[in-house]
Amino acid sequence: MPVVAGAAGFGSVRQMNRVVESIFRFPPSELRRKRRVGDVLIADGGLRLRLPFVEPLDRDAALGHLEPRLTPGVELVEDAVYRRTLEVCGNPGVIEVDLGGDDPHLELTAHLPTFDSIIDDVARIRTMFGLDDDVHAAEQHLLADPLLAPAVRVQPGLRVIGGWDRFETAVRVIVGQQVSVVGATTITGRIVERHGAQLPGNVLGLDRLFPTADSLVDLAAEGLGMPGSRVATIRALARAVVDGTVDLAAGDHVREQLLGVKGIGPWTADVVAMRATRDPDVIPVGDLGIRHAVGRMLGRDEPPTAAEVEEIAAVWSPHRSLAAQHLWTSLSSQEHWSPHERAPPR
Repeated sequence: MPVVAGAAGFGSVRQMNRVVESIFRFPPSELRRKRRVGDVLIADGGLRLRLPFVEPLDRDAALGHLEPRLTPGVELVEDAVYRRTLEVCGNPGVIEVDLGGDDPHLELTAHLPTFDSIIDDVARIRTMFGLDDDVHAAEQHLLADPLLAPAVRVQPGLRVIGGWDRFETAVRVIVGQQVSVVGATTITGRIVERHGAQLPGNVLGLDRLFPTADSLVDLAAEGLGMPGSRVATIRALARAVVDGTVDLAAGDHVREQLLGVKGIGPWTADVVAMRATRDPDVIPVGDLGIRHAVGRMLGRDEPPTAAEVEEIAAVWSPHRSLAAQHLWTSLSSQEHWSPHERAPPR
């Protein structure tokens, strides 16, 4: 133990024990006892880290995006704290991200079986919440367009919120084709209940892991409340991810790969590129909500065509994803549904 304390930078074992107890809320002996009884997921004090970012960040908008889309059993928001389950080295864990306060950082609390991959976990969170996005430069670019400027001006710090896991996010986008946010959340919850691995007990209000691609290869349609064709699309995506036909980490090639999956059209590929792979320059021009928002800005009763939106959006490049988020937000502030969860008929 003295060797461990010294390697960790402590002057003595006693000093290390005090720090361990202050962070985890248990002395080392109690933590060891918990491990001996096989409790691989301990919801104790966790490891706390601050994730700095450059202001502005619209925290309310981030929570507003997340809350109606939380997958039951996998995700939760309480008192401005986002929680979710994850798997580390084959064992379950939970992370918490505090979106409250007004300091230029988010606070992460990680309850994990091991912290060997904590750097990757932090990177995922930073990507999910767009903490490394140069939002100031993007806003200045979009403010130069008189058409979009009013929407950007009233929503400073808006960011494109992504997902924790690329495959999970892609499945959610497919489920959300042509249905309401509430409906998509309900259906996703059913998928998780059937195929998501169960945690050893209820931990911080969560009890499931999101299903892996392998577990959804044979997804059955019965009882999901989703068209069979959409279930087939999820199965096809799962198979493509498992066999490597679709690599959701392939950057610029992801959209092309997704379009090769039966049932995935331009709208789905674009939204997956925005939310899962965090492409900053994508706008689903055929999205009905996007078209309505642009139509309102143009003062039209009828929405413009996808081709017209594409032409108008050219000046927003290379920040078209943020422009799309502003367009959706301009609608959702006036309506009780989020149009970006609804794909146009294909």
